[in-house]
Amino acid sequence: MTGARIGIVLVGVGDLSGGGGAERFFADLAAAYHSSAASRAHDVWLIIDSQALARLAAVGRTPDPARVIVLSANGEGRFGMLRQLWQLATGGHFALLHVTQALPRHLPWLAALRWRKKRAAICLNVNDYEVTARLVQAPAARGIDFAWRTYLAWFSASALDGVMVWYRALAAALVKAGGVAPVVRSIRHCFVDTARFVPRAKENLVVHAGRLVDVKRPMLFIDAVAEARRRSPALVSRWRFVLLGKGPLREALMARRGMLDLVDVLAIEHASDT
Repeated sequence: MTGARIGIVLVGVGDLSGGGGAERFFADLAAAYHSSAASRAHDVWLIIDSQALARLAAVGRTPDPARVIVLSANGEGRFGMLRQLWQLATGGHFALLHVTQALPRHLPWLAALRWRKKRAAICLNVNDYEVTARLVQAPAARGIDFAWRTYLAWFSASALDGVMVWYRALAAALVKAGGVAPVVRSIRHCFVDTARFVPRAKENLVVHAGRLVDVKRPMLFIDAVAEARRRSPALVSRWRFVLLGKGPLREALMARRGMLDLVDVLAIEHASDT
């Protein structure tokens, strides 16, 4: 697909102050590509809504305005955004649209694309490991049922030409379920110069970093620390644990930590940029 115009669709971005690794990754990907010699190979654009643009800016990500399409600038809200995405996919503007999040709002225009012969190819990024378990096991906790139904609708009804995953187990599960054969990519870093972060000495520190939402399983991390302490209290006493992030589960997680008597070994903190 040399010389193709490619759009990275990044909409529906939530508060990034306590996480948002995937959103930061794709913003950094676009910036890194535009500043590299490889940018002559393809024409890469970031397709984004105004709210996402503001939230990326709040965490130090400001995309190149010359390669950004801001959706719903005409004040039509969500329906205007869907209409614009449809136009970008069918009007010959792009050869490929890479959708970074499986949001329910995308399903109407993507389902209709299945019967269009002339359209952009559609690729979905999936970095939610929980999808693997849900493809091969019985339904899980009620809290993630909505997210799972969204993914199921994407795999069965949308105009998907490819799925990019970061986990080989998920790739195998998608193939077994009869979905589109995914592309597997193992990334070494998220555009971070890892040479800057070499500790002078190793610490006995375990960190769970991510938004404090059900799909990130922060409650499981707290329960695991409690179980480790129950089994090997002397060993755990030499370690520290940090739950790093912000989100709606924060109060429940703090209560759970107190109930399990882990305040002395497990801290709940957040950082604007992990």
